[in-house]
Amino acid sequence: MQMDFLSDVERELGKTEESNEWKRRADQLLEKMLRLTWKGDHFVPVHSGDHRTMESESLLLYLPILLGNRLPADVRAKLVAGLKRQGAFLTDNGLATESTRSPHFQRDGYWLGPIWAPSTMVIAEGLDAVGEKALAQDLRRRFCRMAQRSGMVENFEAISGAPCAIPPIRGRRAYI
Repeated sequence: MQMDFLSDVERELGKTEESNEWKRRADQLLEKMLRLTWKGDHFVPVHSGDHRTMESESLLLYLPILLGNRLPADVRAKLVAGLKRQGAFLTDNGLATESTRSPHFQRDGYWLGPIWAPSTMVIAEGLDAVGEKALAQDLRRRFCRMAQRSGMVENFEAISGAPCAIPPIRGRRAYI
């Protein structure tokens, strides 16, 4: 996205060669991302250096949806389907950061389940970018209803919508 933006800026400045170079680099990076991390129906995390992959049920693997129409149509469709899949990320309160079916899911597990404002916003923006405006708006409404009920805190339990505890302070748990 940054390289596409730089390409646009260079084009506006009349720097065609530089614009084309940024576009080429953006295309190259997208191709590499898809080749290394797309496994036919989902993205996987990749270890730096040796490119070993691992399976994960993290919502963060859906962040490429922000690329919108830069992604191939089948990739966009599978990402949207994965976000809509019942019993995975989508809860009454929004999107859990770890699939609720994952053995790693934790109600109060920081990025292993709770709902966060930043991930909600980024995924909703990505859904808008791929034309899934109704789903994006639904996620925003779910999050706002939850925050209205529970107050605006750092993160929320995905199932109940209750505020998550912050780390212990001198041996006791506290809530924001």
